[in-house]
Amino acid sequence: MPPPSIRSLVRCRSCCTSGAPPDRERDSLDTLADLIVAESRHRQAGSRSVLLRIGELMFVEVVRRHLAAVTGEDGGWLAGLRDPLVGRVLEQMHREPHRDWTLDELARETATSRSVLAERFAHFVGEPPMHYLTRWRLQRAARLLDDGAGKAGRSRSTRARRPRRGGID
Repeated sequence: MPPPSIRSLVRCRSCCTSGAPPDRERDSLDTLADLIVAESRHRQAGSRSVLLRIGELMFVEVVRRHLAAVTGEDGGWLAGLRDPLVGRVLEQMHREPHRDWTLDELARETATSRSVLAERFAHFVGEPPMHYLTRWRLQRAARLLDDGAGKAGRSRSTRARRPRRGGID
């Protein structure tokens, strides 16, 4: 029996075929689902690994289809990825969020004017580039703080449960 996440992907494949671009893409999900069913019926060494990898492939295909269906009117960073200029800017921001980016520097890096960059970015993403970058940095910082607090909390609780071995911890 495949893991629950893979079973969910197999069940939802019909929802992904509506509006799917070419037939080749529609067939790829069916083929992957058929492989999961066959692998689940004929268990052998490595089946779990095979099922997990097929599930990953299905996930990538579903995300690809979603990206292909996103339009400029949908907004957000996914819509921005579809535009070559905005996609390059988003890639740079996400690759180097710590860099001291300015609108001038982003425009220079993408060989466009500040006004064209600002207009296209706002059109596709729904907010100005520097607002997006600030929000992205804050989200990353919050996630890092959460991860750090979780690790600190786990290490304290692990120390508290550890038996003493005759000395000072």
